[in-house]
Amino acid sequence: MKTLAVRQPWVSLIAEGDKTIEVRSWRTAHRGPLLFVASGKPLQVDCDGEIYTLPAGIQVCIADVTGCRPFLRADIDAACFHADEYDTGLWAWTLANVRQVAPTPHKGRLRLYETPDNQITPA
Repeated sequence: MKTLAVRQPWVSLIAEGDKTIEVRSWRTAHRGPLLFVASGKPLQVDCDGEIYTLPAGIQVCIADVTGCRPFLRADIDAACFHADEYDTGLWAWTLANVRQVAPTPHKGRLRLYETPDNQITPA
């Protein structure tokens, strides 16, 4: 399966269905299932006074890439961007049908890469 490594907290926001647009500096012709892997370092977040650690180095979810088009200012909320981060020349990968996978250890790589299907376990 095609795979993309995304840093925290963005990959968790994709898994929760809150982030329905992934923003990249490059476009993709890929459509269909895409495995998302948490890259980088674990991230601690404070949620109403409780500290949670968002993991890194694991498989997180699968989402379907339904399209790829230029990123628009109107996409800011769906991409979980801040308005001051908006820039032209970026690409919006539209995502749908998020499914969880078992949090299996997984080393991320740059760009899209292949992960054998037998190494992905549905949650």
